[in-house]
Amino acid sequence: FCHYEYKEEDRYSNCKSIWGLEDIVEHIQNDKTLDYLMAGNFDKISPADNKVIAKNIGDDDSRFKSKEEIQKTLIELKQIYTIYQMLDATEITLGWNRQDSGFYIKEKEGKPEKMTFREFLIKNEYWSPLC
Repeated sequence: FCHYEYKEEDRYSNCKSIWGLEDIVEHIQNDKTLDYLMAGNFDKISPADNKVIAKNIGDDDSRFKSKEEIQKTLIELKQIYTIYQMLDATEITLGWNRQDSGFYIKEKEGKPEKMTFREFLIKNEYWSPLC
């Protein structure tokens, strides 16, 4: 998960690995914990779920620096989830219109699977950059 860009000379300095989010999402016990994190209601999170979250907070690059950083990431992913749910199709085939010199949608296929935000986070693979 990169914040929209990658520069070869900077390597991963502008990318944030969020693989730890997978651990949080899969192991929290209360479904409302994600909502509490996004709303900044950290005091409402159960001790058991706080333990899972704390395990993924630290100073190294593979962990989040704070709950606020997790909050920011979840809010961004929730926006992506919302857009995903509005898609008309998961695949499109483009055609080329020579007369107008432009693409057009030739064919649409697939409909996004209906799922909760938590299921969306678990089922998708974007936890860390790959080479």
